[in-house]
Amino acid sequence: MRRGRQQRSRLVVRPLVLALALALAFGGVAAGGTDGLQSVEGGITPTKLDKRKFEPATLFVDVFTALNDEGRPKGEQPPSVNRIRVDLPRNLRFDPAAVPRCGVGAADLDGRTAAEQQDLCGRDSKVSIDGGSSAQVTYDPTPLFPAGDSMVVPVSLQVFNGREPNSLYLATDPEGMFVTTPVIVGELVKSDAERAFGSQLDLVVPALRSGAFSNLKVTLSAKTYIQARCRRETNTLQVRAEYEDHSPSLVQDETRCKQRKPKRRG
Repeated sequence: MRRGRQQRSRLVVRPLVLALALALAFGGVAAGGTDGLQSVEGGITPTKLDKRKFEPATLFVDVFTALNDEGRPKGEQPPSVNRIRVDLPRNLRFDPAAVPRCGVGAADLDGRTAAEQQDLCGRDSKVSIDGGSSAQVTYDPTPLFPAGDSMVVPVSLQVFNGREPNSLYLATDPEGMFVTTPVIVGELVKSDAERAFGSQLDLVVPALRSGAFSNLKVTLSAKTYIQARCRRETNTLQVRAEYEDHSPSLVQDETRCKQRKPKRRG
C-alpha cells in the first residue's frame, strides 16, 4: 500500500466467481495479483478525524479496466460495463441537501460540452473537483483485425447533484469525434453488501456506441455534501462491476484513518 496524503492503494480485481470461491476458502474477499481485469485506487481526506463527529471530507475513487480477457468480440478494448456499485465505509455519509440540485434532467446534459453542462445544471450543484475527475474510453476502430491499433480517448467528467432525490449525474464530454459518452446516472442508497459498508453509489452505465470505459476517476467534495469520521480506523471500499460481455468482478480497497485526540480543557 502506498502511503500519502490520501493513503491510496491499488488492488487488482479478479472475476467475481473466483473472488467468491476464495472468500469461502479463506474467509475474505480475494484481492491482489497482476493479471486481473480491473483495479481501483481510493482515498478519504483528511485522514485525521474525530471519532464521533462527522465533518466535511473528500472522497477519491479511481477505477481502471484492462482489455477484455474473456474473448474480444469488439476487438482490442475493455468489456462494456453496464453497472458499477461502489460500497462505501460506515465512516462516510452524504448530505445531498447541502448543495442545490441540477436544474435539468440527465437527458438534457447528453451531447453537451462541459461548459454547457455546468451552465444547465448550475455551478453550485457541482460536487466534483475538476483536477481529480476524468475518464477515458478505449476504442478499437478495426475490431475484425487484431492489429493492436486501439485508441485512448480522454473524456472530461464532472459530477452534479441530481435533480431527483439522492441522485448524481456523471456528465461526460469526450475529446474528438471518435466516441460519444452519455451521462451516467448514480443513486445514493443503503449498501446491500455486508455490514462493514454504509452507503452505496449505484451507477447505471448506458451502452456506448463505440469503445468502452477504461478509466473512471471521481473526486467528490462540496461544502458538507460528503462527510467523514474515524469511528473505525479501517476504511474498506468495495467496487462491484457488471458487464455486457464479461463475467462480473469485485475488488476491495482498504485505507486507514487516525482518530483525532480531543482538545484538553484549560
